[in-house]
Amino acid sequence: MSEVRFTYEDLKDKVNGRLELSVLLQKRVRDLMNGAPPLVQLEKGDFIDVAIEEIKQDKIFLDEGTPDEIEDMRQRERLMIAKMTKKR
Repeated sequence: MSEVRFTYEDLKDKVNGRLELSVLLQKRVRDLMNGAPPLVQLEKGDFIDVAIEEIKQDKIFLDEGTPDEIEDMRQRERLMIAKMTKKR
C-alpha cells in the first residue's frame, strides 16, 4: 500500500494543471515499470510514490510540446470537466 500522501496543492507549482500532472505520472510510472532507474530513493512505496517524489524534487518534468499542443490539451481538459459537471 502507498505510504506517500499528496494533494494536487503539493504539486501545483511543479505542473501546469491536473491533466499535465496525470500525463507526467502515467509516463513516469510506465517508464519505471519498464525498468527505468528511479531518480530518488524511498524506504517504502511503489512506482507512483517514486514518480510523485521525483516531481516534488524537480527531478522530472513534462515536455509540454508546442503552444498548439498545449492549447489542445487544455481544451480537452475543459471539455472533460464540463462533461463531468453535467453528469452530477
